[in-house]
Amino acid sequence: MTESTDEAGLVAFHERFVETVLNEQAFDRLDEFVAEDVRVQTNNGMSEGIEAYRQSTLGLLGAFTDFEAIVLDTFVDGNTLISRTRFTGVQTGAFMGIPAGDTEVSWESVTIARVSRGKIVETFALHDQISLLSQLGAMDLPAV
Repeated sequence: MTESTDEAGLVAFHERFVETVLNEQAFDRLDEFVAEDVRVQTNNGMSEGIEAYRQSTLGLLGAFTDFEAIVLDTFVDGNTLISRTRFTGVQTGAFMGIPAGDTEVSWESVTIARVSRGKIVETFALHDQISLLSQLGAMDLPAV
């Protein structure tokens, strides 16, 4: 893939990644978007390598059917993307030790990704796990 370093090119790259890998679940195309030695940090810790990234994503998508990722905002600063994304789906598989419950959920995530040579080389994703776990009945939110 040819690297496009302008803002419009990086936004389009990110939208193709979300549509192809997350929504179409075309994991055989992950290497078109993600570097072999990608560094990934999420709420659950740090991992390295495209296979760890693939397994983490499969774990998420394997727990939810009708999964959809909707990009709400994307900002670019040089070769860095900052994105706010809404995820929706129905929990039909175990997730983080929570048994399937056919529960419809929606949560948001903020991701910061650095792109080099046309691929994601580093990513930091912060998911709203409190909202997600609350919807799955794994925790109660205090009254406000």
